[in-house]
Amino acid sequence: MAGRARRSSRFAAFMASFAFQAGYSYDGFQNLGLAAALLPALNDIYDDPQERNEAFRRHLEFFCAHPYLATFAVGALIKAEEDRAASSPGAMGEAELARFKQVCGSVLGSLGDRFFWAGLRPFTAVVGLMAYLISPLYGALTLLLLYNVPHVLVRAEGMRMGYELGPGVLPAIGGEPGARAILWVKRLGAVALGMLAPLTIMHPLTPGLLEGTILMAAAAAAGWWLLRRHRQRTLSLLILIMLVGVYCLLT
Repeated sequence: MAGRARRSSRFAAFMASFAFQAGYSYDGFQNLGLAAALLPALNDIYDDPQERNEAFRRHLEFFCAHPYLATFAVGALIKAEEDRAASSPGAMGEAELARFKQVCGSVLGSLGDRFFWAGLRPFTAVVGLMAYLISPLYGALTLLLLYNVPHVLVRAEGMRMGYELGPGVLPAIGGEPGARAILWVKRLGAVALGMLAPLTIMHPLTPGLLEGTILMAAAAAAGWWLLRRHRQRTLSLLILIMLVGVYCLLT
């Protein structure tokens, strides 16, 4: 007899998403994390141990997505397993489930890398340095909250949307909404970086207006060179920002 995943099981899947990469391997990548997150829901959905084991084995196949956005896939897969167990019209078969997970990996990986790694992380680093100019404690709290609060909220929203929309969750986030979010977080990062430059120059601990201006000009030139010569653009920017901030604050 087929059942439905309880709210507590979906919450357990959400909590398991924080350890999504604990069982990372080069063979299945995040397959163990996905299967572990789905297990409480599969226990609710399938009463027959054989059907439950088959469902669990289905999700031990290769899976790779951005760890922060993986809850979109987890919620959608729980819904898909409910529909499959209940033989609902439009329920996905084995091949369709495998294809859906493959598409999830591509879409969620691309969105997550561009939003978090190339957008939110540099923005948080810049704002954290700005807060550090006021107080080291403020800087630490800013880095901790400004990065972790959004990513936890995104995880929670991913579980909710994935379960409500099922496989339709990808069109809901992968088109214009995802592109707009990425654009805005990058714009915010650019604005914050522009604000950091004059604040650092005018800070009491900065060597002086002239030296600070020269430092910022040199940093801009180095940043231009790094972006043109290296593929790891986000890492280059972070290193540049940190070096400038540490020099100005410690000199």
